[in-house]
Amino acid sequence: MATLKKISPIVPVSNLSQSIAFFVDALGFEVRAPFDTDYGQREFHVIDPDVLLLSFGEPKNTQ
Repeated sequence: MATLKKISPIVPVSNLSQSIAFFVDALGFEVRAPFDTDYGQREFHVIDPDVLLLSFGEPKNTQ
């Protein structure tokens, strides 16, 4: 059985645009542009100062 080295859960958000603005404008984090997934989510990723990948998303049908 393979060992997981990193786990990046997807944190649900109710407004992707506002969440991105918060991380960029208020906190100054680097953000990967939003993208659609093949499993029905619209997501964006944040690289925090400790180089952790943080994933945030909402169902595509809420936009």
